[in-house]
Amino acid sequence: MFEKYSIGTMDHASAITQMRAAKPDWIFATGYINDLILIRKQMKDLGVGAPVVTMIAGPAYKEYIDAVGPLAENISSAAWWHPAVRYDGKGVFGSTENFNKLWSAKSKDEPDYAQASAAAAGEVLQLAIEKAGTLEPAKVRDALAALDTVTFFGRIKFGPTGQISSLDPPVFQLQGGKPVVIFPDYVKQAEFKFGVQ
Repeated sequence: MFEKYSIGTMDHASAITQMRAAKPDWIFATGYINDLILIRKQMKDLGVGAPVVTMIAGPAYKEYIDAVGPLAENISSAAWWHPAVRYDGKGVFGSTENFNKLWSAKSKDEPDYAQASAAAAGEVLQLAIEKAGTLEPAKVRDALAALDTVTFFGRIKFGPTGQISSLDPPVFQLQGGKPVVIFPDYVKQAEFKFGVQ
């Protein structure tokens, strides 16, 4: 089934009841964090579960885990980046762990993918300027285009259109109250667990 809802909907019972009748193998819900918190709580209230439950992108945030508590267990998600990934990169931040530590010391919070993306953009520009050996725009642009490196954010390489062509966004699952990376294999931290009640 496929069901849409308005942002800020305060009752998802009708759609969730339809899900229960369908006996799903996989429930995939997208939306803002407050919507996904409510959907997950109402799934529990209405006795709806599935072997696989994926929510984009609420589970990427600690606020989701705190709000749903044990109901977060085995929920899967994906993001362009997550602080749970582990890359040993070049540049000012070096490893993912170091970026997380520096970010948390400054902001007293955990970084999300939007903040990490902005920091990675600055780091990539720094690496290109160093490689070009100048601030001359054309040479920096050429250095960016030729860049192929690993940063705390992952591998950075641009395709012929200027879009990143190397990024493997992590898929993670909440296990034991924490996000663990289950894909891609080279940064995988745990095996996928089936079953969400």
